[in-house]
Amino acid sequence: EGRDGYLPQLYSETTGNNRELAYSLGEDLRDEYADTEARAAAILRYIQTWTTYGYDSDNVIMRGQSQDEWAWNADEMAHSIDTAAGIAAVGDCEDLSFLGATMYTAAGIETALVDAPGHVALLIWLPDYPNANQYWELTGDTRGAGWIWVEATGSDNPLGWTPPDFLDGYWSA
Repeated sequence: EGRDGYLPQLYSETTGNNRELAYSLGEDLRDEYADTEARAAAILRYIQTWTTYGYDSDNVIMRGQSQDEWAWNADEMAHSIDTAAGIAAVGDCEDLSFLGATMYTAAGIETALVDAPGHVALLIWLPDYPNANQYWELTGDTRGAGWIWVEATGSDNPLGWTPPDFLDGYWSA
């Protein structure tokens, strides 16, 4: 999918037979939180605690060259985190979204990646969550509105909060 065809490869690198650290983090939170809403909030809290937003051009250097656009898979992000030393992973919106999608999937919560103009975020299927500012319906999903936004790029963004710039729905998932 996508113009450059990279999304399925990144997904397959951290799920199925290739599941590793990021997936196991989601499984651990699934086992720790029986309540789905509490589990969903805990995953977002983990990502917001252990990642820092950073532009690729400032943080990704390959062969001595700054990269304008780069996508880390979920395990690359997870391995950059060192909770014992207090070290957070650095990534931009798609990096945080790929990490979140893997963790939510492992925790038994359906996910969809949001491809918005200049931004990537997540939706999770949580129709009974009481605190979302918008419940989304996705094309082809016959269950109706029940997808809520997960915005991991800010440490204070609450679960279910769709940023004002994206309330118009001019994005795909």
